[in-house]
Amino acid sequence: MIWRKVCGLIVAAVVMACMAAACGGNGEGEKFDKVAVQLKWVTQAQFAGYYAALDQGHYKDERLDVTILPGSTNSTPEQVVADGGAEFGLDWLPSLLVQRDNSIDLVNIAQMFTRAGITEVTWKDSGITTIAQLRGKRVGVWCCGNQYQLFAALVKNGIDPNNPADVQIVYQPFDMNLFLSRQIDAAAATTYNELAQVLETENPATGELYQLSDLNVIKLSEVGTGMLEDGIFVRGNWIADAKNQDVARSSSLARRYLELRSQKRRVSRRWSRPLRCRSHRRDS
Repeated sequence: MIWRKVCGLIVAAVVMACMAAACGGNGEGEKFDKVAVQLKWVTQAQFAGYYAALDQGHYKDERLDVTILPGSTNSTPEQVVADGGAEFGLDWLPSLLVQRDNSIDLVNIAQMFTRAGITEVTWKDSGITTIAQLRGKRVGVWCCGNQYQLFAALVKNGIDPNNPADVQIVYQPFDMNLFLSRQIDAAAATTYNELAQVLETENPATGELYQLSDLNVIKLSEVGTGMLEDGIFVRGNWIADAKNQDVARSSSLARRYLELRSQKRRVSRRWSRPLRCRSHRRDS
C-alpha cells in the first residue's frame, strides 16, 4: 500500500510539472517560470513524488523553477494560496469545498488521489470495529479541514460529532502518541503515514513491533464516507488569467500524461502516452 501511494505521488509530481509547463515558453531564450507548491503537511511519503521530480530534473526540463513549501501547524494550504504565497496548493477536496462555501475563490484543477487513505484505528482488545461503536468514546481526528470524513461517518451512524454526550472528539496532534498511550479510544490514521507510525513502534508487552493483528482498522472509504483527498488547487483569479490557463487545461494534460507500467519500470519521459496509473488499484 505504501509503495502504491509513493508510485502515485511520483506520477502526480510529474503531472504537476506538465501542468505548469505551458508557462515556460515559446522560445529557446526564455527564462524559467517561478512557481511554488504548498504541501498539505511536512515532508513525508505523501509528497515523495514532488521531491523526486525536483531531484531528477523534471521541472527544469519543462523550464520551471519550482519551490516546494512544506506545511506546518501555523497555516493551511488554502490560506497560503489564497494569500498569494504559492501558485499551487495540495489539499483534501472536502476542506477545499468548505473554503469555497466561505466565498474563498479556490479551484481544484487536478485530482491525484482516487480514493481516501484515511482510517480510524482502535486497539484489537477494545472490541471497537465499527463507527457505531464509537458512541460515548474519545475519538481522535485532526482539525482544520481533516475531520469531515469522520464527522460524516459519525452522522451517518446517528452520532452527533458536536455533541459531547454522543462522542468526545479529541483534536489529535500529527503523531500517534495519544493513541499509543491509550488516552483516546480511536485515532485518525492515514494508510501511508500514521498507521505506519504505529506499526513502527515497539509493543512494550512483547518487545516486538506492533502488528496489524493488534489493531482494528476502520477504513472510511469502506463505510461510505471516504472523500477525495490530495488534489492540486489554485486561486480562481489566477486561473482566470489567460496566460495561466494552459497550466491546468485538461486537454494539455491529456497529451502529456505519463505511463507508470509497474513498480520495477522507470517513469517514461515521453509526454504523448496516456496515463495508466495503477497506484491506487485494488489488490487482486
